Amino acid sequence: MSRMSLPRGVLPLAIVAVGLIGAVAMIALRPSPPKRPASPVLPVVEIFTVTDETPRVVVTGYGNVAARERISIVPQVSGVVLGKSPALASGGSFAAGDTLLRIDTADYELAVEMAAAQVARGEYEMARAEQEAEIALREWIQVKEGAAKPLPEPNSLVRHEPQLHLARADLASAAAGLAKARLDLERCTITAPFAGRVVQESVDVGQYVRAGSELASIYAAETAEVTVPLSDADLAFFDLPGDGPGARVEISTDFAGSERRWSGRIVRVGGVLDERSRMVDVIIAVDGEGEAAAGARLLDGMFVSAAIEGRTVPGARGIPRSGLRPDGTVWTVDDQDLLRIQAVDIVRMDREEALILSDIEPGERVVVSQLDVVTEGMKVRVAGGGNQ
Repeated sequence: MSRMSLPRGVLPLAIVAVGLIGAVAMIALRPSPPKRPASPVLPVVEIFTVTDETPRVVVTGYGNVAARERISIVPQVSGVVLGKSPALASGGSFAAGDTLLRIDTADYELAVEMAAAQVARGEYEMARAEQEAEIALREWIQVKEGAAKPLPEPNSLVRHEPQLHLARADLASAAAGLAKARLDLERCTITAPFAGRVVQESVDVGQYVRAGSELASIYAAETAEVTVPLSDADLAFFDLPGDGPGARVEISTDFAGSERRWSGRIVRVGGVLDERSRMVDVIIAVDGEGEAAAGARLLDGMFVSAAIEGRTVPGARGIPRSGLRPDGTVWTVDDQDLLRIQAVDIVRMDREEALILSDIEPGERVVVSQLDVVTEGMKVRVAGGGNQ
């Protein structure tokens, strides 16, 4: 009996085909899962919960430190510099009454002696004139008593009044010259009128200096002021000096690798308002005790930031700046997680906070995140628990 032979490779292909057909049949005959309605995707929002606190306005600004007292060291006498304080150098510090510079006193000591001699001469001439006047008056009385007929009263020349006036004037002039010579002698020693620091100097020992020439520039370290330009609208939110003291201010800056803080108070407002920028200078005096607490002095020209303590606005609410929308509205989320759009009145805004007047009550949730599409009453999902 003859056997039928199959071509090589047909049997494996047949096995694979039968397996594929079986797999397709199983997939086709598998029961379908029950269909469920798709859950809507709710937009997620971040919220800020409004508190019942009435926030105090804080007006911030930036400015430069300037000493209230800044003067030039100018000698009132000429001469050779014999001594100079080590503190009289750029950046040097000194106390009130410290000797900064000594000028050669030899010429001025001689001038004092000469002036004293002139005073002595004047006193002699004065005494001589008074004695001569007394003698002249006695002689006139004797003549009058021996005269055959009455004589008129003696005139000023007979009484030596012009001579007396001249002697008194000479004596006064000599005394003034002595006082001037002594004053010039005192001016050979230049002392610090206040405690301060040196900005720059241009004098050294052995140098001849002339009266009226500027030798150094110094400023008072105890009377630092900060000038901060602010808009005229900002002035309405804090106390200006007038009937009462000006508002308290906190000054801060980075110094020597760390943040330093000082306290101060507004002492006056500049007298000129810039017509274009509507800015006016507010001058802040820094407390000496605040400087000591900070551990460093404010340096002339230092750039600082100022936080001015302002007033509270009754009924106003504070929210993050991100919760205020460009159209002057805020988005709130009610207890059913529905979004509501509310118009508000903006009292003030800064970089981080907005102060608003509205019907928003404490406990309400304000949206502080961004959404691409917003409609009144849309359902949202709150992420986290807000600011509480």
